[in-house]
Amino acid sequence: LCYARDENGQPEMQMTLVPFAIIFFVIYGIGYPLYVFLLLTNKANRALAMEDQLVRAQQLPNTREDNPNCYEFRKRYAKLYYQFKPDFYYWGLVTLARKFAFAVCELMLRSNAAFQLCSVQLIMFAAYVAQVRCHPYMSTSEFPGVCQHFETEIAKMESEKKRKQDALVMLGSASSRRGTIR
Repeated sequence: LCYARDENGQPEMQMTLVPFAIIFFVIYGIGYPLYVFLLLTNKANRALAMEDQLVRAQQLPNTREDNPNCYEFRKRYAKLYYQFKPDFYYWGLVTLARKFAFAVCELMLRSNAAFQLCSVQLIMFAAYVAQVRCHPYMSTSEFPGVCQHFETEIAKMESEKKRKQDALVMLGSASSRRGTIR
């Protein structure tokens, strides 16, 4: 930081903004990645993200009827995982880690440009290898393959959906019978 002072001995504008910079660094630089990490690694949210991606792979409409378990979760958090296959719902965290590593290299290795460039190239190579090895992104052409790979999970989802619909129908018929008896 530059500790410049004006002609009256008062700190310049840059120094008065340091507390705000620290606050926003903590919120955006640490808080957001931590929030995403905690959100996506929670066991219940992990299951919801995977189930929602399977619904998306089946190309069902985004309605409560077609996605009863995950509709609200999709509305809130889909931007964090919608691009990825169900197994790689967490890949947004890998992207955040890559961006953080770039920022660290840029800020901490300023004194030696050659080492800085080598470090950035190493990060890019590691990210490339991880992406080629894992194939985390799910394009529309991969939807049938994803559905085929997760057949048992899709069958469980369908049976759960049918069970809930049957329970709602029975509940509705029971309440209508009660109303006619009185």
